Amino acid sequence: MIFITTTSPIRHVISQFFGYLSLLFSAIVTIPQVYENYVNKSGDSVSMIMLWIWVVADLLNFAGSVMQGIIFTAIVQALYFLLTDIIIITQTYYYRFYYKDGKLLQSDSEETIAQSQQLIAPNDNSSSNINSTTTSYGAVQATDSGSSNSIPSPATHSMSKRINTLLFKTSVIFAMIVVFYFYSVGIDMTFTNDYELSFWPQLFGYLSALLYAFSRVPQIMQNYKTKSVEGLSIIMFALTLASNIAYIISFFAESTELDHIIPALPWILGSAVSPFLDIIIFYQFYIYR
Repeated sequence: MIFITTTSPIRHVISQFFGYLSLLFSAIVTIPQVYENYVNKSGDSVSMIMLWIWVVADLLNFAGSVMQGIIFTAIVQALYFLLTDIIIITQTYYYRFYYKDGKLLQSDSEETIAQSQQLIAPNDNSSSNINSTTTSYGAVQATDSGSSNSIPSPATHSMSKRINTLLFKTSVIFAMIVVFYFYSVGIDMTFTNDYELSFWPQLFGYLSALLYAFSRVPQIMQNYKTKSVEGLSIIMFALTLASNIAYIISFFAESTELDHIIPALPWILGSAVSPFLDIIIFYQFYIYR
């Protein structure tokens, strides 16, 4: 029988494994939502308040993690989340500014030209009536062609699914390469040093944990008001949940001593509270879809 004690090497191995697993999930967490926005050409489904709360929380998290010297996983995650926040916010604002209902907005000059062409174009009502009465198939074709932008064909849907699968697999492979690099160079995913409590890192940590915990509230309220989760990626929240759970396991697998837990308590709380609100979002996916 193998006894796992607080100093057992196997605990360190388990902690390392879940630390790398948490980093793997973190590396691909926002990619599904970025792709969802790209397909829909819209960023209206994501709460901007939630995204900006994430930015502030990630800044505080990164600063507190570095200053406190907690496990390497938290430092890398905080920095990576900050970068992905910038990407998804930029994309969201781009689609909100340049697109409407998934269609590219025309500039004033382009709209003027389009209106002029419509005025110049011949409009023979008699011929159009003849066409509509004699050729019902042609009328159906015209209707279909006019709505082809809003209703994707099976071929388009199949292509979108293949691209989504390819993008996800590529992201996983890239994340695995990054994790393997950290492993090959011998980066320890557990404690960087024996640290003591410090005021500013602890303050930043608790503030970031508080922001993380309540960042889902704006998204939950937006989903409730619109009674829809259309355009929102459930995979993003699933990966966030998996990353937080893996991080908590990684932490407690290393040690359950109070001297180990108390200094990192803000980061533990941030990862422990968020999943409960993620469950609410999962429930919204269930009732609104």
